Formats: sequence, structure tokens, C-alpha cells
Amino acid sequence: MKKNYFNIIIFTFIFGVLHTSDSLPYIEEYVLDNGLRVLISPNYDTPTVAMEVYINAGKLDDPVNKPGLSQRVYDGLYHGTNKFTTSKDLEDAFNDLVGNSWRLRKGLEFDHMFIKLSSVLKNDTENAFELVSEFLRYPTFRKYRGPINTFFKKIFLSLTPKALIKYDLYDEMMDHSVYLLNGFYAPIRPALSVYSKKEVVGWYEKYIRPENITIMISGDINSLYIKKLVNQYFSDWKSNIDMDKRKSYSLKTGNDLSVINRPENFAYVNISFPTTELNEFWSPSIQMALMSFGRIANNRLETIQYNHLNMAGSFELWWNQSNRIPGAGITYYALPYSKVEKFYDTLIEELQKPLEANELEDAKRWRANVYKNARSSGNASLNNHVQYYYNKNGYSIKSVNDLISDINEVTLEEVNAAAKNIFNSQDFKVVVIGSKDSLTTFINKFENIHYFNHKDEINYIRSK
Repeated sequence: MKKNYFNIIIFTFIFGVLHTSDSLPYIEEYVLDNGLRVLISPNYDTPTVAMEVYINAGKLDDPVNKPGLSQRVYDGLYHGTNKFTTSKDLEDAFNDLVGNSWRLRKGLEFDHMFIKLSSVLKNDTENAFELVSEFLRYPTFRKYRGPINTFFKKIFLSLTPKALIKYDLYDEMMDHSVYLLNGFYAPIRPALSVYSKKEVVGWYEKYIRPENITIMISGDINSLYIKKLVNQYFSDWKSNIDMDKRKSYSLKTGNDLSVINRPENFAYVNISFPTTELNEFWSPSIQMALMSFGRIANNRLETIQYNHLNMAGSFELWWNQSNRIPGAGITYYALPYSKVEKFYDTLIEELQKPLEANELEDAKRWRANVYKNARSSGNASLNNHVQYYYNKNGYSIKSVNDLISDINEVTLEEVNAAAKNIFNSQDFKVVVIGSKDSLTTFINKFENIHYFNHKDEINYIRSK
């Protein structure tokens, strides 16, 4: 017994030395014959297990003539399954596994769907696999009906007063920004995204399939046991339907302004721009250009707010690392109308200035710390970090492991070249929400102007 205890201490010491925070812990890749990928990362520090399912299909896979279909599929996955016949049965099953609803996260993004079980007891590992298998393989879409029912539902929903349609300010601003950036359109009125069960099942069968799925499980697990469960619940899953070629969205060039006329006491401004070329992973030099400008302490966005806007409002720098919609942006909230033009002009002026060596060093440190924290903050955090970059960069564990070393090798010259390319005001896509009459001088700075009222469909553009 003493000898075993001593061996455990030695193993823990060696593992701790070998696994620095700059590198990933041990992760085993396991791929079934049907293409389903499994990432297995044992961690015996806690007696629990975390599981994350990444589905490589999302909003960008909506057919051209069926906008919003992926949302209906995503919603329908939670209607129930063969075993858990109602949405409540399915919800209760997930909550029983994780203990509290906040330990269950799920979502639909532009290029993927996900479901995350952040903490499952070791003894419930098989139950987790059974439930995830049931959820992915046997959804009933029980709340959807045939074409006649769908036809009348569209008519009924088309009568919905505009005032009753829920559409918050942030979603409206970002949906317009994405539309200007690459033409992706999601309908606002519910009648425009009503589909029959046949249409929903058709999308599901094309895209929710083994080769589009990666499951990562970490925690107090045995690799052989996990492989046994994976084979038990997923090895016989086959897809006999050809998957359509992924819809391509070209990044739009040129300067555009969309004005959403909405009575507000302040203006809300979003400036978006393309980053990496389509189908290329986000380059380290572009990451460092963005971090240097808007994420490090005392960054240039903060300087604009402090020195030119009298601390008015608040801002955020955001980005989308999808290979299919690579873009970034700067959003300013609750900006006084009198300062909108000043903000825009000062922003362009600052973006044109070269970044300095100390800014790059701070950006490298900031980004590296984000990665290190993701790798050392528990099983669920590790799953999230690995799944995101593994699936977006060629299913390569090495590429995930090298994230920190890649950014540390970037030079100041490379970062300034990237900054000059992406911070090109001639390609800015600008969305402003507020009173049109209070934004006249700002609007007049642009040539390509599109006017909307609150809750107008995005693909209905009224140009100047």
C-alpha cells in the first residue's frame, strides 16, 4: 500500500513537470469507422467527468431558399427522442445527469452546434453516453407537422403584429453587421422560418451525421472504457444520404452603412471588417493586431474613450474565428449622438498608426494567459478550448497545442502588415442604431447607405 501511494506521488510530480500550462494535457484521438471523432483526456484530480459534443453544422448551412431552417432543426432536437418522448423528459434527463441546469450549456452558432455537460459523476459516464446518443441519433421532431399544417401555421404567424416580435437591440445590430459582411440572412418574422417535419428531418439527415461530430470527454475516466462506450452507442450509426456541398459566402469588400431608425436616447454603433481569407484558419499576426488594439491594458480603444469621448458609453472588440465567416468588429454602446462622428474619425486615425513593440508584447502575454487559463481551469474549460480550435483548424491536436508558441513567434512587422490589411476603413461595414434625424452629419460621411426601421427584414434594403 505504501509503495502504491509512493508511485502515485511520483506520477503526479512527473505529470505536473511535463504538463506545463503552455502545453495541453494528454489527449488521445479516437476515430470510428463512420468518421465520428472522440477526444479522451484523463484527469484524476476530480472525481467527475465533463463531456462536450461539437456538431460541425450551423446557420451557414441553411439552404438559400430556406433561411432559418437550421434553427428549427436545433430547436427540434430538444423536442424529445424515442426514449425520452417529450421535451420535458429530455430536459429532466440532462438535468439529472449534471445536477443543475447551469452545468448544461447548448447553442447554435454560424458554423456549429454544441452541447456541454460540465460536470457528470464518474458513475454516470455511461448514462451520459446513452443520453447523448439518444439526443443525436433518435430525435423525433414531434412538434413539427406535415405541409398542410405548415401552410396554415405560416398564414397564422404572418398575422403576428410587429410589436409582438421579440428582437433585442444587440441581435438586430449584429445580424445587420453579418449581412453586410457576407450576405448571411436570418429572418426576423416567425412566418418566414416555418418548415414542415419533412424539411426539418431532411436537413438533420444531411448534417447531423457521424463525420460532422466530435465528442470530447475529460476527467476521471479510463480510455479503454470510454472507447467501449463510444463503440456501443455510436459505431453502428451510418449516414446514407449525400451531404450537399457547403454553402459558400464571399466576404464583401467596400464601405457600407446601414441605419436602423429606432428611437433611442443614445446611438449604438458596430464596425465590422473581414480578417482571414475564407477557408483559412485565423492567423497569429491578425490575432495579435486585434489584441494589441483592443484587449491589452490601456489599449487604444480605451484611450479613445478616455481622451476623446469623456468616458461615454462602453465598447467591446469581438471576432469570429470561423473559417467560413472570418471577421471581427468594434461595438460601441450608448454613445451620445454628438460623439458618434468623433468616435468614428478618431478610431480610423488610431487604426492607421503602427503598433509598437510594447503593445505586441502585452498582447502576446494577454493571449497566452487566456489559453493557459483555459487549459488549467477544469475539465469543462479544457473541453471548450480544445473543441473550438480542433474543429476549426483541420482536426489537429498539434495545432491546438501550438497556439501559444505560434503567437510568440510573430514579429512586429508581421503584425503591422496584418493590421494594415484588416483595419482598412474602405472595407468597413458600419451599422448604427438610433434616431436617423440625430445622425445626419455622420450618415453624410458615407456613400453606400441603407435605411431600415426597427424589425425590418434584413434582406430588404432601401438605399439612399
